[in-house]
Amino acid sequence: MTSMMQNMAHATGGILIAASFATATAPAHAGKKSAKSVPVAKAQAEKLAPEDACEAEYVVAKDGTVLHQKQATSELPLLPASTSKLMPDLLYADAIRAKKIRLDDPLSFVPHVGYDICSLSDIKKADKPVTGTVHNALMMFNVKSSNSAGFALQAYLEQRTGQPYAKLAAAKAQELGLTHSVFAEATGMSNSRTCSGQKTGPRETVKWIISKLHELGGFKPAIAATGSTKVPVQNMISPTDLSILTRTALADELVAPYLEARSYTFAGKTYDKSDEFLRTNPAVDGKSGWAYPAGGSITYKDNPSGATVSLMHCMPTGKIYNARHERAKQIEALIPQWQNAARSTPVSQAVAVMEEEVIPTPAAPAASATTPEF
Repeated sequence: MTSMMQNMAHATGGILIAASFATATAPAHAGKKSAKSVPVAKAQAEKLAPEDACEAEYVVAKDGTVLHQKQATSELPLLPASTSKLMPDLLYADAIRAKKIRLDDPLSFVPHVGYDICSLSDIKKADKPVTGTVHNALMMFNVKSSNSAGFALQAYLEQRTGQPYAKLAAAKAQELGLTHSVFAEATGMSNSRTCSGQKTGPRETVKWIISKLHELGGFKPAIAATGSTKVPVQNMISPTDLSILTRTALADELVAPYLEARSYTFAGKTYDKSDEFLRTNPAVDGKSGWAYPAGGSITYKDNPSGATVSLMHCMPTGKIYNARHERAKQIEALIPQWQNAARSTPVSQAVAVMEEEVIPTPAAPAASATTPEF
């Protein structure tokens, strides 16, 4: 059992949601960082058009009309990284309404530690926690996408509800009608190479996962023990399920303020929202995520139109060039056109038009010395 799985099994009483397929053995990306890695990554990134950067795209109007989709069928579970933080947000809202948790409950946590923290024990080694409240932790969890706050929030949720996180998330997923999703832990770090040991690129990872799911007769997540190294424990969600999760979170009066916040001051320090597109664009609210090899994802509501946009497995995503952001900007301009087309297109024709678009697989960019955004 890997250290990540041991930590997760301990945190959830040995039970997690998982699809039963073997661990990937695809070769890792070769090469070491060098002085030339940054310009090489920039040169490769600039050759990749934003419209070709994301594995899957799903745009839904306020009334539920699908405005645009690319490889976004409900049968395709992808690696959501930190966009899966929307699930614990909703679970906390439920626990608060049930009076099992209060926003002013004291909670000891580390405000923010680097993105390669994989467990609560790693956090304790990395920094000293401070005493705050559940509200403080939720703000850091959403504004700064703090994984260190996330691990503390998961542990406290399990303590107060008496249920493992994965079981709570599975029940919530069923309530929301999410049919192709797995929620193993609260942060999304299970999709990180550092924590999961998975070293293939996002497209190769998904191809392998899908092939294994087909061998098993389809995507049927179930409660499964984690006593075997052949059971990877990763968050997975289809673009259609992520869209539902996003709309639900932003419609929840307890959750929405956390996703709408652009900055937060805690323990004498001000933290800006980690994603530049969401931080600087007042017309959108949502959550982004990044983990290697999962790539970058972003899911948000376009407030003027009410449409929900979910982009998953976008590469490259980093400080040098962020194709995910460029594609999101393009989509913001395209939404009115898609809405007008949907109004003027008969339903029978609309079904035919919404065929999936297959995109070429670009070469993976060279390693960058910069830290990617979350």
